Amino acid sequence: MNQDKKNGIGYIFAGGVFLVLDLWIFSSFMGGADSVSVPRILYVFYSVLGFEITSLLFAIVAIALIAFGIFKVVKAKNPEVDTAVAE
Repeated sequence: MNQDKKNGIGYIFAGGVFLVLDLWIFSSFMGGADSVSVPRILYVFYSVLGFEITSLLFAIVAIALIAFGIFKVVKAKNPEVDTAVAE
């Protein structure tokens, strides 16, 4: 397995982590603060930015990381993808 494919899998995994964190934030607000405990760092994010903005930012970061990871994996399997995108 070459380095680009490993990096792509890492980006996909990181995007999944952000997606889980986003769902965690969303479920804490939909179910009430008593039903789901949220880590302090997430509490700082959504107390400063607000629930909607924090959830949106985490979702955008998750989608971007997953898309970039898929691109890296496809590029590792087929190197011509990079030149096709450039043209």
